[in-house]
Amino acid sequence: MSRQKASPRPRVIVSSTASLDGRITLSKPERLLTPDVGRRWKSHWPPDVPELIARRAANIEERHHPTVFLEGSGTFVADAAGTVTGIAGQHDPSDLRRDWLPKIAPKWFAVVDGRGRVPWSFTSSAGVCLLVVVSARTPLAYLAWLRKLEVPYLLAGDDRVDLRLALRKMGHLLGATCVVSEGGGGINGALLRSRLVDEIQMIWFPAVIGGADTPSAFDGDRLTPEEAPLSMTHCGTVIGRHGSIWSRYETAPDREYSNDEPEQGPTAIWLGFQHVELACHGACRDAQDTAR
Repeated sequence: MSRQKASPRPRVIVSSTASLDGRITLSKPERLLTPDVGRRWKSHWPPDVPELIARRAANIEERHHPTVFLEGSGTFVADAAGTVTGIAGQHDPSDLRRDWLPKIAPKWFAVVDGRGRVPWSFTSSAGVCLLVVVSARTPLAYLAWLRKLEVPYLLAGDDRVDLRLALRKMGHLLGATCVVSEGGGGINGALLRSRLVDEIQMIWFPAVIGGADTPSAFDGDRLTPEEAPLSMTHCGTVIGRHGSIWSRYETAPDREYSNDEPEQGPTAIWLGFQHVELACHGACRDAQDTAR
């Protein structure tokens, strides 16, 4: 098992499945929760993808036992979707604008929805409880509606949701030590820009979608000249029988590579379905364990 750094917040793992060019849906307007879109998306998966997804989930569970699974509101509603009407009337801000946890659950399905846009029908299932992450700008009528539904929520941030604060509250109030983001490019991109990503587990299937605005695994704000890309260390790869690829990476100290550095020869490792050759660096000697 890999060593986990002490942190005031839970470990954050981004878990995503994408085409070879990193697209996570077929086009910007289409959402995978729409049955027809979901069927078309999965129709391009080779038979090895579902097994790789199951093995990835088992790997994350065995190594970190996550109790919070994170999504963004964009998974459920269009970018142009307005605020849910909620419960109209006069509301007490001092009462509604605070964390509200009427119940405690073994696992949480957390959704960042600072604008109050998702009209929930699901609230809990099989020990997994919905948790909405809001901000001080979230309409009071929406918060009142969440309370009527008995949907717990955490308030983090003023003008918009503060993801770092939200994660700390998940650790402090929910006892979470690991959060898995299974959301789209918006929430993953926000985690990336906030430097909150500790691990990435990607599955790529052999298809190319393209499209300038087609959502990818990490979208959101562009990198500024003052910012550096997030450096990652490769920790293991599995190649499926039909060419799909599952790779795991962990955050590494920022560094720049020099052409003068000596090359490290490839190390042959058995990783699941196929015998592949790849460079295995000291920080990732657990690659064999990752692939089991």
